Amino acid sequence: MKPNLNPERSLSAKLESYTDNDPVFKKELISLMISNLRELQSAAQQAKGVVFEKAAHKTKSTITIIDDDEMNRLIHDLRNLLKTPKDIRARKKAEEFFQHIEFLIKCLEDEAPIQKAS
Repeated sequence: MKPNLNPERSLSAKLESYTDNDPVFKKELISLMISNLRELQSAAQQAKGVVFEKAAHKTKSTITIIDDDEMNRLIHDLRNLLKTPKDIRARKKAEEFFQHIEFLIKCLEDEAPIQKAS
């Protein structure tokens, strides 16, 4: 599933707007955003509501910049479903969440290639 990124402005345009076209700042911002998304992803893998809630709050700025309605919905749904992690719906929603977050990270990496940790 492709993210429902707001089509009015490309991700590149959004990042340039936030970084005032400063390539160094843009690269730093993208690195921070990817780190936040990875932290959220890790919190979801732990399937602990409190941990996920904290990571979701920390990631809020990243999702706001990306302007992704689908990710907002997935976070909201997963937050609610993690209250009952054995529920099959939680597992299915988590799978959808992981696919979506990987796509967002790839989009960000494409904007400013960042050396990945080995």
